[in-house]
Amino acid sequence: MSSTGGTAANGVDPPATSTFGDHRLTLWDGVLMRLVGFSCVGGFLFGYDTGVTSGALVFLKDHFDLDYFQEEEVVASTVLAAAIGCVLVGVPMANYGRRPMLFVTTLLYASGALTVASAADFTMVLCGRVILGFGVGMASILSPVYIAEAAPSSWRAGLVALNTLMIVLGQVFSCLVNAAVDDMSYSYNWRISMGFAAAPALFMFVGLFSLPESPRWLLSKGREDEARSSLAQIRGADNDPTEELKVMADGIAAEQSDMSFVDMWKYKPIRNAFIVGCALGLFQQLAAINTLMYYGAIVMEMAGFPSSASIELTAVLAMAQGVGVCISLYLYSILPRRTVLLWSIAGVTLGLGLIGIAFENIDEMQGLAVFAVIFYLVCFGLGYSAAPTIVASEIYPTHARSYGVSQVVFCMWAGNFVVSATFLTETQTFGVDYTFYIYTAVTAIAWVYIYFELPETSGKTMEQIWTCFCGKNEGGKYVGDRWVEEGTVPDEQRSLMENEVGAAAEPPVSISRREKNS
Repeated sequence: MSSTGGTAANGVDPPATSTFGDHRLTLWDGVLMRLVGFSCVGGFLFGYDTGVTSGALVFLKDHFDLDYFQEEEVVASTVLAAAIGCVLVGVPMANYGRRPMLFVTTLLYASGALTVASAADFTMVLCGRVILGFGVGMASILSPVYIAEAAPSSWRAGLVALNTLMIVLGQVFSCLVNAAVDDMSYSYNWRISMGFAAAPALFMFVGLFSLPESPRWLLSKGREDEARSSLAQIRGADNDPTEELKVMADGIAAEQSDMSFVDMWKYKPIRNAFIVGCALGLFQQLAAINTLMYYGAIVMEMAGFPSSASIELTAVLAMAQGVGVCISLYLYSILPRRTVLLWSIAGVTLGLGLIGIAFENIDEMQGLAVFAVIFYLVCFGLGYSAAPTIVASEIYPTHARSYGVSQVVFCMWAGNFVVSATFLTETQTFGVDYTFYIYTAVTAIAWVYIYFELPETSGKTMEQIWTCFCGKNEGGKYVGDRWVEEGTVPDEQRSLMENEVGAAAEPPVSISRREKNS
């Protein structure tokens, strides 16, 4: 699954240093650097284990004589397990901490990779891929959360974005490994490429022993002395953590609420935000990004390239998205987020349409097919790749944020599963050209939905962003960046709504205190 990075909430790149009291913390201070580095290995493994499938499927197909349905099983089994893993990890990471669950994740990565590498039959391959899927799903939540909770606030978005970049680098590296083992026997090449993930997983396992638990999690459990010790480790001996610890404690206190998940869905402003976030995550995956991440080599074979050239081209495809992601980090820092996203989706829609046109007469338009795929991937990386995670981190009120982010991630994995489990079947049923035309139509619908429903978030506080969703109680639509109401709101009702909006930045502890708009 393609995920993404981001920038600071105010649209400004994070500085190279952060100040605490009379001391300054540099990015290269030992514990923080190790924490980010080893956590990003989880992102690298995420990218590697999803990206390696593209070329390894060619090897597996020849070794086990797989049909299209079995090829879809190899991909979809991992994606389905990842969707389940990202949901199941929520309770244990809340109860036992971030670091212990990262240990579990590394063991899942290593055992899954070794299971696949030693597989005697296709069933054992699927078992290994399922184990890997649980690790991928857990890492998609754990790594960014662990980094975000340990990072200084001014660096948070930039450091979390490094995890996204490592996902793309993992995909690129997996393609290079596939290309390196291409000339080996079909009895061994897929074992090496898919089993390689065990090495960085074990490296991460060892590295985690040198890292502290998340200070924010420790504080949330009332373990203040341990939280102070953890934060002092991360910030360095010269930095007094008292002030930051107090800010952290105040933030945790503000997040406390007795609103249940069901109550949040009943309360219309939160429901509106939930729907927009989930729709964006689902639409992103239905733009078919992972058909080219998982089936890239097969798509290139469909375009008429030999298997060896197809495997080598997958590295170019992965790098194309990486280029887009790198540029997006700059674009999101200087341009409005919504503008970047809409232009990115427009480019993705055009790219998908060009792929469909090329496959109508692939013998004469092979060059157009390659260009269209690369154009599509660069455009996807320019904004669409990062959008769901950036939006999810900004549009929800504090106490609903964890629920909102979890739903967005689950919707992304669910959409990923739908696309990866049906792509080859669709190409056999409708043809490659019409399959990509279907994705084009879905992405065009996504552009229209986002244009009217997603507010601009750049340069706004989270309270101002949240106000947009509270305003929807009166009905209306976004036209450009302006909210246009349906009808006239009476003065007394407007006054009540303004009071509602002021309190809505942090909804009350009990929904019974406010009108339930359902």
